[in-house]
Amino acid sequence: MRCQGPIKQGRADRKFCSEGCKNEYHNNQKAESRNEIIRIEKALKNNRRILKKVLGVKHEEIVTRETLLKMGFEFTYHTHHVLSSYQKNEYTFCYNYGYRKIDEERLKVVKSFK
Repeated sequence: MRCQGPIKQGRADRKFCSEGCKNEYHNNQKAESRNEIIRIEKALKNNRRILKKVLGVKHEEIVTRETLLKMGFEFTYHTHHVLSSYQKNEYTFCYNYGYRKIDEERLKVVKSFK
């Protein structure tokens, strides 16, 4: 991106009119990146909170996909996947709470296996 001010003497490939303009541009780039990370972290923490609430004190709970969506769960965001050692089911985790698909509508919610 090129600064809108006149480019003074210097290298032929110079992109900014001043050091201040260059710093402002790069600070704005970093801010956009930070804001994206903050938004993703917020979604992950919210997903974890929802799974924890659904599970309560139980070891596992069956819930519908629609229930999680109504609570604000965002299926796009998760931290990792784990294959269970017993039946090799794939669980999707948000930190230490996870779920696996039972069928098109139902999910099994669990706390970390560790």
